[in-house]
Amino acid sequence: MLLGVSWGLAALASAFLGLRLYCKLNIRRGLWWDDWILIASWCTIVATGATTTVLVKDFKYGHHDWDLDIYDPVRFMVVIYSRATITITAVVWAKTAFAITLLRLTTGMTKAFVWFIIISMNVAMGFGAMVPWIQCRPLAKGWIRDLPGTCWAPRVGSKVWIATGGWSPPFPFIPLPVERLTLRLSLLGRNGLHPRRPSVDVYMEHLTEEQGKDWRCGCHEHGCSVSST
Repeated sequence: MLLGVSWGLAALASAFLGLRLYCKLNIRRGLWWDDWILIASWCTIVATGATTTVLVKDFKYGHHDWDLDIYDPVRFMVVIYSRATITITAVVWAKTAFAITLLRLTTGMTKAFVWFIIISMNVAMGFGAMVPWIQCRPLAKGWIRDLPGTCWAPRVGSKVWIATGGWSPPFPFIPLPVERLTLRLSLLGRNGLHPRRPSVDVYMEHLTEEQGKDWRCGCHEHGCSVSST
């Protein structure tokens, strides 16, 4: 069941990414930073599925505690820690890719706010991803309990993960100002903009005033395209 869910979600992510790349390359738009970060996120999703497979196959991970077969505690803990770090990395990179997409659609304070989201989320989630590797001194004490040294109390790591997890999820759903987004996306809307509609001129004037460029619009029966000079 655990492997089915893990690899099922990986397959869904693969289908989404594949269609995204196909569409972009098919219209020869090329790949941008958000695409490359999304590809990196997909790689970590696959790595998460691989580590989950090792845990399930070798240690019966996902069963009740008394059914686990931890014949090699050191290897078990190293794989568990690696999976935790990779999983958090996959989540934060996927959200970062979406935020970077927003950078292309925002300006001014809105764009600065998106940058704040990107930086703060990566710092918080990055720290959470490193918890398994920084909670003990020496490092090896994290998986060799009899080794001399010290570790954080178990509740400390849990609270860090709760705090960083709470910092991340709301960001993609924060209602960013939509006035400018609506203006930019209207040309791609279902109904599109007709060359005779005055809203085209309003849109061009808005972009010219906002960005200091001379924007021009060319339209035909299938839609409109915008370019700057």
